[in-house]
Amino acid sequence: MKRALIFITFLLTLLTTAAAQENEVADSSASKPEKPMISPYSAAEQHLQAVYDSLTYLDNQLPVIAVAAEETALRLAADRKAKLHYVAPSTSFTTPSPYFLEYTSRPGSLLASRTTNPTHNMPVTSGDVTLLFLSPDTPTFRSDSNAKDYDFDGDTAVNIQMLADFALLIKQASAHQTAGSFIVTFAPISLIESMGMDIDAIPHDLLIDTSANPDSPSPLKTYHTTLPAGWTFYSELFCAATRHFRDNIPVVKKSFELDSRQVRFLDYIHTPYHSDRPAPDPIKPMALGGKYLKTLQNVVRDLQTASFGAIENTIDRMRIAVAEESRIYVKPSGPFIQYLTPVYSLNSSVTTLPKFPGIFTPWRNQDPTNSDFMIVIGDHEPAYSEFFGSWEELDRIKQLPLAAAWVLEGYNTRQSELKMPAKRPTNFPHEYFGDILIDKCGNVGDALINIPDYDTNLGPSSSFTSLTIYQTISMPFVMDD
Repeated sequence: MKRALIFITFLLTLLTTAAAQENEVADSSASKPEKPMISPYSAAEQHLQAVYDSLTYLDNQLPVIAVAAEETALRLAADRKAKLHYVAPSTSFTTPSPYFLEYTSRPGSLLASRTTNPTHNMPVTSGDVTLLFLSPDTPTFRSDSNAKDYDFDGDTAVNIQMLADFALLIKQASAHQTAGSFIVTFAPISLIESMGMDIDAIPHDLLIDTSANPDSPSPLKTYHTTLPAGWTFYSELFCAATRHFRDNIPVVKKSFELDSRQVRFLDYIHTPYHSDRPAPDPIKPMALGGKYLKTLQNVVRDLQTASFGAIENTIDRMRIAVAEESRIYVKPSGPFIQYLTPVYSLNSSVTTLPKFPGIFTPWRNQDPTNSDFMIVIGDHEPAYSEFFGSWEELDRIKQLPLAAAWVLEGYNTRQSELKMPAKRPTNFPHEYFGDILIDKCGNVGDALINIPDYDTNLGPSSSFTSLTIYQTISMPFVMDD
């Protein structure tokens, strides 16, 4: 009996101790709540919504853009020798700015705008127009004296370099203004004010605000608003041309996809104004610019819906590669996207962009290992075409353990045409992955806006959607930094 009493007492002691420990654990967990689980896709969703919101916010600038286009058209119509200059960020003193390449070489560009390369130091006259792009998210040239390491934290160093970049661009634009050129400035006013800069100190006859929507749920690079603002300007410039260039309107470049032999381009390369066809009926101000912005908003909606499943799959593969300490390669194409991906990270004169995700590796035809993954960014070219490399390189891309995500216009490549999941074991830990297609949801020929009684369209979307998708799939990893 005594032994039974001792045993019962021992059990009660154990139960009391266990209950006390459970209460202690509960109290400690209550004082230190777990970090809420956030969907890895929420950052991507928020970024796409921020891009859409900022496009609608850009609608407010449409009247200013139309006035700028009207003044530009009047100057070009008054003097056919008048030039359109570009003052914009560039990676060196001898390399054209990505903005210059974008607005003079993409489908829908006006050949009349292909007048001066800013690196050629063409003289400025009083009848010219200068487009000044203050976009701090585009890397600019760093001289050797600026490449030294200073004892600054990252944000301070970025702000100092940004101010130096702005000062260089402002100095160039001021010289143009002194010579009598009409200055149209594209600038994020909210960012400039936050840096303590005086807006009046920036050369401008007309100022187009490229600020992101202040209510955006996600931080947004300024090129997401600057690029479409520039194409809205060119859409409006064609509108004004139909009212002021009745004898010979500017020629609009047609896509190589629709004019593969570039016969049309060769016909007009030395005569950027039409003399062989009547002008379309006069188009009212803000008609084509407003249509371009609305159509681009619809493209972003398509990315949020039709393409988002592929974006999720891409983020999943990227997370596997990061978790297994493997490489995520990026193979970009296009005049603009290359400046904002690791292609230029090998150039010691270009510093890293603010909060640039360090998970990417430039593709140099490396041998795939471990759980490597690739993101290929193109336009209308079909996947695995010679545009993306030699057959040997394409075969190597097909060997990537986590396969590849192709960011392309989906009408030339179907998901069923991509590499399917492997059906035989390999030496890699993941042998059942196929390639992914992220549809950019653009038009055949790239340009979006149909012009009545004219033979090609205005306003491309390809560079904008490439940047948007690239930044969207990067956001979950930027937010984790």
